[in-house]
This record gives sequence, C-alpha cells and structure tokens, in this order.
Amino acid sequence: MLKLACRRRGDLLDIICINRYFGWYIDTGYLETINHSWVFEVNNWKLRYNKPIIVSEYGAEALPGLNQDPSHVFSEQYQQELLKQTHYAFDILRKTHAITGEMIWNLADFMTADAVTRVVGNHKGVLTRNRQPKMAAYILKNRYENLEKMKD
Repeated sequence: MLKLACRRRGDLLDIICINRYFGWYIDTGYLETINHSWVFEVNNWKLRYNKPIIVSEYGAEALPGLNQDPSHVFSEQYQQELLKQTHYAFDILRKTHAITGEMIWNLADFMTADAVTRVVGNHKGVLTRNRQPKMAAYILKNRYENLEKMKD
C-alpha cells in the first residue's frame, strides 16, 4: 500500500497517519483478512520510517436497524465484527509499539451528496444522525474504556 509519492515524502513527516478501511473498501466482506492487512501495512511504514504512527481513519458503514445473521456488509453486525477484528489487530500493534493512536471514522452518520455509493448519507458512524447508538457504539465504548485501563 505504500504509494510512490508517500515513500518519497515520509522522511519529512513527524507523525505518519494512516487511513485504511480493511474489510470495507479493501477486501470487502472478508473480515478474516483484517488482522494480517493491518499488521502488514503498519509494520511496513514503521520499518521504513520508524516514526510514530496514528491510525486516523478506519471503519465500516452500517444502516441503522439493518440486522443480518450471519452478518453482511452494511449490517450493524458487520460493523461490530469489523471493529472487533480491527481492534484485535491494533492490540497486536500496540504491544510492539508500532502504533501510538487510533481514531475511528466516524462518531455519527452524516448527510452527503446523492451518489449510488451512499444510501442517504454516510453511515460509518457508531451513532445515527439523530445521535442514537448503533450496536457498534458499545464496541467502541468498551474499546476506549480498555485503552484507558491500559494506561495505568
């Protein structure tokens, strides 16, 4: 994933921020690839530049109230499972000090311009547009509580 332009400019950065959507835009529907993809991607950046790395975007869309068992893309269950897999990968990367931070995209759903790739807006939030929690909100809440405990 290291693009040529990035490889030429990474040495000028103080912090490297990575926006990736493994299991969503990359390998859509294949949750089992998330761990390997994150570890491979981050370790390549770390090996090349040895600078602090923050994951500045990750996530998946979930249409509020869409439930599928087994999970399927755009379902709340899929968003939950993707976050669990991603956080598992982040825990591995934190143990080796490969990442220093993470930030989900996005806190809440929001409206976008009409497009065939968006069903009435962007639904990557863990909250609806009306700020009601989706199932993934509880995964993220648990994540941040666990990260807080790890500081002690």
